[in-house]
Amino acid sequence: MNARSTFADFSAAPDRVEASQRRGSRDSVFIAAQVRALGREQAVRLRNLSEDGAMIEGQINLVPGQRITVNVRNKGWVDGQVAWVRPNRCGIIFAAPIDPRQARTPV
Repeated sequence: MNARSTFADFSAAPDRVEASQRRGSRDSVFIAAQVRALGREQAVRLRNLSEDGAMIEGQINLVPGQRITVNVRNKGWVDGQVAWVRPNRCGIIFAAPIDPRQARTPV
């Protein structure tokens, strides 16, 4: 299944997205990042990262299906959509694949 074509499916079944919609492996990371949503920018941490998405952590108020932009280290602003939400964490699927190795490279 093409992860980028499933944006509409996230709000209907956010719990399924976590496990069954992932295509690639995710690496555990602890990287400072920023999120832009609804005209606001907020500091967060990337907790895992893959070419198709990430889990972010922070005091953020997002909802499944919401479109956001994430500033990924060494990559810049990446468009995405909220796949699932838990207290202080959420899953993001990127609109286009990224190379997660770039974010892990020291600045």
